[in-house]
Amino acid sequence: YTTLFRSGRVKEGYDFIGWNTDPDATEGLDELPATSGDITLYAIYSKDTTITYHTYQSNLDYTQDVTFYNNETVKNVNLANYALAVNPLYIFIGYTVDETDITSPLEVGDTIEVPIDGLDIYCVYQSSSKLTYVDVDGLTEITSETKTSTAVSTDIVDYEYSFTVIDKEYVTNGYTFNYWVDVVDTTAQYEYNDVYTTTATT
Repeated sequence: YTTLFRSGRVKEGYDFIGWNTDPDATEGLDELPATSGDITLYAIYSKDTTITYHTYQSNLDYTQDVTFYNNETVKNVNLANYALAVNPLYIFIGYTVDETDITSPLEVGDTIEVPIDGLDIYCVYQSSSKLTYVDVDGLTEITSETKTSTAVSTDIVDYEYSFTVIDKEYVTNGYTFNYWVDVVDTTAQYEYNDVYTTTATT
């Protein structure tokens, strides 16, 4: 066997791993068996890059390391299962690489091409607000309406939802309906076609 030496080979932006008879290898050989024939050795290099998963809160962003070898410029990587940093008001529904396009979020486990200079991925969240109409007893639900919105992690705000108060007369127990009141602020009265505004809530 011949012991291979670790050369001071330099390739800008890369780490030298060692020598190998396979030009596509991802590790260097420590030694070679003795042979009477010619042997060609290839320098093996690696470069680490990062996928950054941006959440609704920057200090909770997650990074995934990806290693490129030799002449690789693109690598296929499965998206990580990173839904830990979820605001209770927003449901994680997937990822996007384009902040302006959230119509079809990528799912956990989907394969994505990562360029050698790294990739930024943004979590996509959905929020909703449900307006429920209940009888005077505060328990009997009459009807409800839910509105939703979708946003990327860099655009999370306290979304406001506007509901048009139902436009019909409600009669119960022989009484004529006058108006609705907010269960939180009972001084707020809402009549037919009034606009009720609320922020994202579960």
